Amino acid sequence: MALSPGRFTGAAGSRAAPRAAGRRAMLGIVGSLLGLVAAPSSTVIVGAGPAGLATAISLARRGWKNVQVIDRLPPPPALDDTETWGDTARFYLIGIGGRGSGALRSIGAWDAVESYTQPVVGRKDWAPGAGVDGGVQTIRTDRPPTNVIARDRLVACLLKLATEELGVQVRHEVDVTGIRWDGEHSAVLQCRDCSAACQSEPAEPPGADATAPNAAEEDSGECFELSASLLVASDGARRTIAEAIEAEDARRRWALPGTRFRIRKYRDTSVRCVQRPSA
Repeated sequence: MALSPGRFTGAAGSRAAPRAAGRRAMLGIVGSLLGLVAAPSSTVIVGAGPAGLATAISLARRGWKNVQVIDRLPPPPALDDTETWGDTARFYLIGIGGRGSGALRSIGAWDAVESYTQPVVGRKDWAPGAGVDGGVQTIRTDRPPTNVIARDRLVACLLKLATEELGVQVRHEVDVTGIRWDGEHSAVLQCRDCSAACQSEPAEPPGADATAPNAAEEDSGECFELSASLLVASDGARRTIAEAIEAEDARRRWALPGTRFRIRKYRDTSVRCVQRPSA
């Protein structure tokens, strides 16, 4: 998650300290939740996945107004479209354990999700090179079951809660092509409306200049700007916001060691993250 320098920081437009400003923004969030600092006049969350929508729900439940979420992809299928959700091979399934359900309970979202999950008490893992019948089954009776749900259906649950019950504005098929700092109190997102174009275009490669939209982006969809006192980046691997902050911070001529904003990517070494062999 990357936080823009916003109204909490007093240095939104400065190139001198995006990283320090982000820390002050986080402190501002904590202070706001404790009633010590006023909520920002506007909040934009980039990314309408589980993390982005859960953030919006949490802020809305704390009384924050003018919370908006944008995402480059179309909305998920209707929550009760049983024919679509019944084809589980189309979707990525995730397991919600005790910590996950606890997190959803803490923001008042578990009741909206639980009925669409399937409790399971075990798992089956395939080691690299194992055949179809080489999976190892594990049944756990010493802990509560894991609730399995299609990731997109979890998104649909959170989307319904955020928009219909809490009044959060969620806009799909909106792509963020760049970001700039406006004075000392807001970040400005350069956006464009998109539909099929957003689904077919690949994400920007690592190291790309996230502050400058390319020609194809400029030619597809209406362009507009969004201003936010607080900006939350939840756009996954695309990292448009984080890369823009990193690029802005790199322009600083002088910086103390360890004070520059940077993105650190870690290699996935989990041996359980293997593809199930085809029959």
